[in-house]
Amino acid sequence: MVPDLLKHSQRYLITLRLSLLSIFILLFLLMMMSLLSLFYFHLTRVVDRAALLLMDKATYAALEKLDDAIQLNPADPLKQMATFIKTQTIGETGQVFILNEQGKRLAPLASTSIPVERAFALVRKSHQSMLQFNDHGRTYFAGVHSFTLPNKQIYYIVAIAPESEFTKQIHSIEALYLILIVLIFGIGLIVMSHLVTRVLNPIKELVAETEKIKNFNLEGKVEVQSRIKEVIELSNAIESMKGGLRSFKKYVPADLVRQLIKNGEDAISNSSKRNLTVFFSDIKDFTAITERSEPHRLVQQLCDYFETLTQIITVRQGTLDKYIGDAVMAFWGAPVAVQYASLQSANAALASVRALTKLNQLWRDADLNAFHTRIGIHSGEAIVGSLGSSERLNYTALGDTVNIASRLVDVNKMYGTTILVSDSVYQEIHTAYRLRFIDSVFLKGKVERITLYELLGEKEEKLPFDVTLYEKIFTQAYAAYKQQLWQEAITLFNECLQIYPKDSVAMVLIERCVWLSLNPPPVDWDGIWQIS
Repeated sequence: MVPDLLKHSQRYLITLRLSLLSIFILLFLLMMMSLLSLFYFHLTRVVDRAALLLMDKATYAALEKLDDAIQLNPADPLKQMATFIKTQTIGETGQVFILNEQGKRLAPLASTSIPVERAFALVRKSHQSMLQFNDHGRTYFAGVHSFTLPNKQIYYIVAIAPESEFTKQIHSIEALYLILIVLIFGIGLIVMSHLVTRVLNPIKELVAETEKIKNFNLEGKVEVQSRIKEVIELSNAIESMKGGLRSFKKYVPADLVRQLIKNGEDAISNSSKRNLTVFFSDIKDFTAITERSEPHRLVQQLCDYFETLTQIITVRQGTLDKYIGDAVMAFWGAPVAVQYASLQSANAALASVRALTKLNQLWRDADLNAFHTRIGIHSGEAIVGSLGSSERLNYTALGDTVNIASRLVDVNKMYGTTILVSDSVYQEIHTAYRLRFIDSVFLKGKVERITLYELLGEKEEKLPFDVTLYEKIFTQAYAAYKQQLWQEAITLFNECLQIYPKDSVAMVLIERCVWLSLNPPPVDWDGIWQIS
């Protein structure tokens, strides 16, 4: 289906764009983390170098005191040097020592955990004045310089400090570095979550909109807030599609489209036999009305008339088939089954007559011609489905049931009635509505008898004559008519006219009795009239 294709293609584009954006954000985060890692690596290298230089500087600082030591204590300058280095510290735990050529610590002599002898041995072995080494899992920095006393004895100044003295700030920076990484990653997640939400929420709304379209619910406007190009394009496409389908809905029953979508059927392959209740209506003397009306005003009247009947039919679950000139064709029972189809159609017929009465009053006030509708309803089996060509289809019903309903509209003209129903409809509605028997006839070209009834109103509706008394006398009159007792039948039909002076049916049967008295039917005639 078009909605699904549109939905999936646009979703693919949006997902692709979102994926690229996510990759970009992840690459940015990785770049930031890499830069921070590189910065941290270089910082530690700089700190290591600085620590070694500091060790070297510490040894030189001690050596600068040598001349003072010799002047202050010429007899034992080493003792004076020991006094000097006691006051010289490197941070909290770093120290300066004096060692002889054999690597024996001479000053200070206090116990210490610093591996000064090992540091001295490593320096001598490496022939370097500065060194970084590990001892028992700890890293140390050491600087060594020699000095010679007046007695030609060689001694060594060894400055040594653990790495922790120099990396305290580094550890603080490291913690800050980790915090920054977590912060950047968190911000990235928040940004991505926000972007995903901004994309997915409109998508969810559009998906919900396509589900409405799938059910042929085309009301309302698509209003999705988004700055994403694909989302805007999808929203506009869906709104445009809804507009097109709203126009399409005027030509095809919405229930049919819903059924085709639900069942995945093709429009042409869905024809079948159904039990339908078929409704036909036309306008009395419409040809004469056309001749004496202004075209544009008549067209507007017809539009109002069709709109009124269409609303009445569709609200009562009917399917509008087509407009044929001034006629309206509708049916109940397809494309979806309808409970109490005959009752619904009868209700639609009465509602149409009442609504037209109100419309006629408005039209008379506007100096327009009144419309008087005639309706025929019949139920039975019919073929229903989409018929036509590859260019155009029409969802319609075909068969004898449709033809009979159409003929009943014309039969109204003969009897002067408004709503005629067949006996098949009568059996379904007589407990809920007031009807009266009209006649038993053969329609032109039909071999089966049709019993005609006029739908008068609701069961409890007040009518302009005594229906019970009328029916009693009419039944007697019709029985006399069937027995070819023409004068008795005429007398009784005249009594019906006294009960209901406007009764055109009694008048028709009186005229028929007169004609039959002059043109007697066969002796075995069963009273069924042949309508030509």
